[in-house]
Amino acid sequence: MNNPIDKNSRDNSKGQGPGGDKSTENTGSLEDQRRYGYHIVLTTHNSRTSQRMRIYRVQKGPERRLSLDEEIILTGIISQIILENDYKCIAYNICQDHVHMIIVCQEGALTSIVQKLKSVSSKLFDRHPDVDPALTKLHSNRLWSQKFFRASLNEWTLGKLSHKPGELYQSSYLSNAMAYIENNRIKHRLEDSQVLKQITERFLVSMDEAYLK
Repeated sequence: MNNPIDKNSRDNSKGQGPGGDKSTENTGSLEDQRRYGYHIVLTTHNSRTSQRMRIYRVQKGPERRLSLDEEIILTGIISQIILENDYKCIAYNICQDHVHMIIVCQEGALTSIVQKLKSVSSKLFDRHPDVDPALTKLHSNRLWSQKFFRASLNEWTLGKLSHKPGELYQSSYLSNAMAYIENNRIKHRLEDSQVLKQITERFLVSMDEAYLK
């Protein structure tokens, strides 16, 4: 399966809504209350090389890659943030140097949600007693890269022939993204962890709860 992010633009923490530069003021209309699904990818510090770095030949420092124990710690922290703030997350996976998640929220709320997830998780992770302070210092107290990737999932509907003769099926881009995220550790050949799955199950909600409640 192709990475669904490739079909959409990337954004940073000062990004705009999926419709461009729109006002995020809540006018109280039904349209303002509509929720959207977003595929979010957070990358760890120095794990990616930006176009600007290539142009100006900026040498990045060491990549911040997480061990399985650190992935478990970070996922526990992200779980805490999501539950305390009642964020609606319907898919999640962590893969050493990046995190995939699908957040469902109102159009103007995404940037502040991602900013909080990044800032609070970084602070709590670096202060965790089981995280090596030498590594924190090596990365100048930075867990995440500045930018995050975002793809709006509501606009895409794919229709194609199934492998079974005479059958036609449709699958939404949202469903494709959820399957992609669920299988991401397998794609990267990372160790399966029941502990990670148990923590993730604490904060994941169904699509009905995310979109309707």
